[in-house]
Amino acid sequence: RPPADPDVPHDPDRSCSVPRNDPASQVYQPTVAQVEWAADLAVRGMLTFQRPANWNNNGMAGYSPQGLFPLTALSGGGTVPAQIFLGILAQESNLWQASPHAVDASVGNPLISLGYYGLDLAEPDYDDIDWDRTDCGYGAAQVTSGMKRQEAGTTVAGIAWTYPKQQAVALDYAANLAAGLRILQDKWNTTRDAGLVVNDGDPRYLENWWFAIWAYNTGFYPRVAGQPAQPWGVGWANNPANPDYPADRRMFLTEPLDVYDSRGRKIVDDDTGYDNAKHPNHWSYPERVIGFAYTSLIRFDYRSASYRPTYRPALSPLAPALAQPGRFTFCAPAVNDCGEHLPPHAPGDYPGTPAGACQRDDLRCWWHAPVTWTSCPGRCGTENRAYTSVEPRPYTQPGDNIHPTPAHADGSCAVSGLPAGARIIDDIATTVPLGAEGCTPTFTRGGTFALNFATHTRPDGSVVTPGKVDFHQIGAGFGGHFWFAHTHRQQQHPTLRVTGTWRIDPTHAWTRVWVHLPDHGAHTRQARYVIRRPDGGTEHRTIPTQWEENRWVSLGVFDFTGPGTPRVELTNFTLDGRGVQDIAWDALAVQPLPRKPAHFVVALGDSYSSGEGAGDYTRVSNQYGDDEQWRNSCRRSPHAWSQRATIPGAPASIGTLSAQHHPDLDAQFLACSGARTVNLLSPSLLPDGRWQGSPAEGQYGEVSQLDQGSLTANTTAVLLSIGGNDARFAQVGLSCATGWECGAPGYVMAGDDEPLRDRQQDLITGAVRASVQKVVEQIRLRAPAARIFVMGYPRLFDTPCRYFGQYGVSFGFTEGETEFLNELSDLITGSAVPSDPARGVHGMDARGEYTGHGICGGSEQYLHGVVAGDLFGDDDGHPRQPVGMETLHPNRAGNDAYARVVQRRMSEVGYRW
Repeated sequence: RPPADPDVPHDPDRSCSVPRNDPASQVYQPTVAQVEWAADLAVRGMLTFQRPANWNNNGMAGYSPQGLFPLTALSGGGTVPAQIFLGILAQESNLWQASPHAVDASVGNPLISLGYYGLDLAEPDYDDIDWDRTDCGYGAAQVTSGMKRQEAGTTVAGIAWTYPKQQAVALDYAANLAAGLRILQDKWNTTRDAGLVVNDGDPRYLENWWFAIWAYNTGFYPRVAGQPAQPWGVGWANNPANPDYPADRRMFLTEPLDVYDSRGRKIVDDDTGYDNAKHPNHWSYPERVIGFAYTSLIRFDYRSASYRPTYRPALSPLAPALAQPGRFTFCAPAVNDCGEHLPPHAPGDYPGTPAGACQRDDLRCWWHAPVTWTSCPGRCGTENRAYTSVEPRPYTQPGDNIHPTPAHADGSCAVSGLPAGARIIDDIATTVPLGAEGCTPTFTRGGTFALNFATHTRPDGSVVTPGKVDFHQIGAGFGGHFWFAHTHRQQQHPTLRVTGTWRIDPTHAWTRVWVHLPDHGAHTRQARYVIRRPDGGTEHRTIPTQWEENRWVSLGVFDFTGPGTPRVELTNFTLDGRGVQDIAWDALAVQPLPRKPAHFVVALGDSYSSGEGAGDYTRVSNQYGDDEQWRNSCRRSPHAWSQRATIPGAPASIGTLSAQHHPDLDAQFLACSGARTVNLLSPSLLPDGRWQGSPAEGQYGEVSQLDQGSLTANTTAVLLSIGGNDARFAQVGLSCATGWECGAPGYVMAGDDEPLRDRQQDLITGAVRASVQKVVEQIRLRAPAARIFVMGYPRLFDTPCRYFGQYGVSFGFTEGETEFLNELSDLITGSAVPSDPARGVHGMDARGEYTGHGICGGSEQYLHGVVAGDLFGDDDGHPRQPVGMETLHPNRAGNDAYARVVQRRMSEVGYRW
């Protein structure tokens, strides 16, 4: 066997035939209609049409699915009922041919199990790859026989196997079904010829396929010649009498089942019969297949975004449950040493196995006799084919693939969101389309991409690459291909490391760098890109990636003027990795600039900086507010004041110039709604990573703002507002809105132990002031040459003002309360906003700009009053709550007012374009 290779994504040391993670061997994921069509035709031997050469860009010569794997005659005559075959496909694969990571009509790796790597399916340890224990099941029918590398050139089930046949089984659902059906027919013939006949033996009837289904899953043990006393037949694991299956279960998918563990604790609590599908291990394999034959598999339909049945169920003259075998139908002392009425026996060879009807210590209670339990045709089911001819076949329709590759009508790869002259480094090197979603690359290339995987030496001395187990390809994103894995913590899983490196052809220039994020398969909020400059220096950018659209995202501008080769690296290690969130490697793009940009601008801060209240929040920062695991409520708006501001003398605003990729500007926008100072501070610059008793960390899965990498020696300006959440503005506002006269000397807010007025005075002039100063101090450490512009908070109300909420929200402020809240704004702006022009720190006061435009003001209001919240769940970043996040935040006009304030301050201190 070839050795492991940590520098390629596939497994040259594998024992299964067709590799995973080979861009030239991508697998089309059929729609459920296509699988039903192929199954209905296969059982009649009608999959004899010709697949053209290079079908779906798979690189194969032309072939006919049932030319490769023709039907064989059934012993006793007849055909396989379509629903028996569909029931097997439902149980084996959910009707998937490709990995479940590939949506319908997309492409990805072949569908395999962890058995491909020889891992324990119950408790897999990725370090324990064992190529001598592999299970090489592929595709919809999980075809295992004939699919090992050494089985090419052998004959299995009457078929002479070759590598092209193995490829067809892995890559083409029609060929896979043809092979799987041939194996099922072989199991029928094997069991029937050995005398294992059910009921009247007519293959038309579903129930009569019990033994063939049994053998399809766990095989058939033939009689040993000359040893009549030796066990033979179908194994004990799938016998309904096996005590592994609850005694009170009913026909699979027909009635709810509650399951209890050995301590009497309920571990399964079904509500409906179909809930059985969540725990199929409580039924034997034949029971599951028959259940799926009568009850269609229900699967998520991406096109309609709903769960729907997938195929026609079988026909039955009566209730199907009436035709099923009893629990002890395959249990007879004279046949398989099994007795329903004998004392339960605990098998001595399998300690811990519950006692049951099998009387053998080795559990070889193998059944090998004919059996009759019902009368066919009066009670047995029959097939119900939806398709009876090759044409019209269910071709892929627009919309079937919800993640199509961006491509032009001529099939060339679409490039949008980059400036002219950008050079692209894709994650695969090809000149032709690869996979069904591939496109023709016509873009200008700018380097190469390579992967590297950590290695692990097993106790036997063999070297394996565990990270490849959880590494996947998808035919989507830029160029119709990207890689992804799940994130992990390095200290917990060092052997799972995957590193992708884009090597950039020397540009000898200051260079802007983008990464392409695919519309799925990218979830992490902590993708850490390491930029290695030609001079040997290193920078990094840590970004959120779940944009849910195909998008080029700028990492910034870097000094690539040296003579060496610049590189960008990305691993699957994050601070919060738990093996759940996806991290993707797609394309990277570079644009050499004519000169070093004059301005490197970074926007940090809280909701008043992120643009909360201005709307049009970026998707990556505004999603899943009701799901703590996936929530991001940073709510960054392109209308935020930091984006609307124009550097004095500039031709347009910061946001506009950034969108235009202006060569004199690099702008990064990191502010996050709800941020406190600890969400900006870098833990690496603090004792024990904490500040004032709280850990310094980011929000919503992002790393802290100062640790995202955008602050460097090149930074020229930092724009931020911070401190309002440290001053508890939201909590105080809510207390005032729902209490009475919160500014009164004796008013104590819930949870406090002193009057609110006194508590806020001490807090703002003490801890808040110190925290804001600490933020500025750390910014200066990271960006020693930057001008730091710190925005204060406006007065919320033009007083006298008595304000009560609208939209049915019980929420309001008396005149005294609005005066008190304005006093708090005055206090934080006057005492906590730092200003030290000699050291490049410029405090800004927006109160004058807002005069006359606050709530209750006579002119255009710059602030939202009470905004109704989300009362029903949706997928934006706003959680379900009665009061909206935009309440008491600047609207677009208010952000424009802020922009005017910073523009004036820039002009005053001489910061110009």
